[in-house]
Amino acid sequence: MLIARDVGPPHLVRRGHPVELIYVRPGLRISALGVAQEDGALGDLVRVMNAESRRQLQGVVSGPGEVSFGETVAR
Repeated sequence: MLIARDVGPPHLVRRGHPVELIYVRPGLRISALGVAQEDGALGDLVRVMNAESRRQLQGVVSGPGEVSFGETVAR
């Protein structure tokens, strides 16, 4: 039996799993470790928590285990 979550793009970010947080601006790239607060497929807006500051953020899933922020993020 198929259910709705079985059909669709694969999740590249999983809730509770570590992710790389990437902040990008022209001429600048900063990365940090975070924890995904929800599942997400490529291009999805997801909540994450910065592992060091414990700050909650939202970013775009940009690859496997990767969430991006900043000017160059396509939405």
